[in-house]
Amino acid sequence: MKISALNLRRCPVLPGMLAFLLAGSILAGCDKKETDPETELPLETVLSDNGFLSADGEKVGARSFTAGDQAGVFLLRDGQAVAENIPLTYDGQSWTSEKTVKVNGEEICFVY
Repeated sequence: MKISALNLRRCPVLPGMLAFLLAGSILAGCDKKETDPETELPLETVLSDNGFLSADGEKVGARSFTAGDQAGVFLLRDGQAVAENIPLTYDGQSWTSEKTVKVNGEEICFVY
């Protein structure tokens, strides 16, 4: 059966069904179900100092970290600070912090 404007007038149930199906398909696209929260993991830090290259290409200023050296961390996520001035201390093998910082991989990290 070919559907036309004339046929729709003869079958009053069909326009109602079409409206119902259209509304149902629109509402099906609007799901209010919350997504699972992003998994956050502890921040692991590895720092190195490779120095700088001088104008003639010579590497200068490189140094090794020694036990007791400190650095600070500042993290931004979506333009908002999620961690500020987190002190890190080098124990001779790794960097540690007394404060646990959780990250999900979308942060921008600044170390100073």
